[in-house]
Amino acid sequence: MPIFDIEDLTNVLKEIPNSYHKDTKKQLEAYEGTYVYTNGTTVLKIVLQKKKESYNRIYFEDLLIGEYQYIENGVEIVNTLNKLNTYYEDQSDHSISSNHILTGKEMGCSDCSLNEKRLKGGLKDYNSHSAADIQLRRVTVNGKAAIALSLYWIGPVARKEGEVLKQPFIAPGTYTLIKQ
Repeated sequence: MPIFDIEDLTNVLKEIPNSYHKDTKKQLEAYEGTYVYTNGTTVLKIVLQKKKESYNRIYFEDLLIGEYQYIENGVEIVNTLNKLNTYYEDQSDHSISSNHILTGKEMGCSDCSLNEKRLKGGLKDYNSHSAADIQLRRVTVNGKAAIALSLYWIGPVARKEGEVLKQPFIAPGTYTLIKQ
């Protein structure tokens, strides 16, 4: 089985059947954990885990997956945390998935150092049938490990004729979540 580092996009983009896109530098592990954003009565909780050798129906890959809970004004709007240990044939079916490494100022991070690593991935909101592009950046807030989550909705995942689409659970923007 050919093995490619997930950071080596030249090889990873080849999508060679049954190859393995491996996190050889253990970069995904740095993001594992439970993170919480709080602003007044709004709470966003995200739990991230690394899955090794996930099969995406073409090749094997190491993948950061996650689930989330969102509370607004004391009311739980959405909670997918119970899906965290669900086995999917393709682990990217989780609400959050990522293994695309960004380096430096790539894709608009003006505050990033030239060697800094971030993750680009996706987030799904099943209630509104929407998907978002996300970036995860490791940061420190008051001496505590955190992530800056930048989120941009890219539209509905599915639409039925005549259906009025619900709005996504959270506004686009950047949120700082403290590691718990």
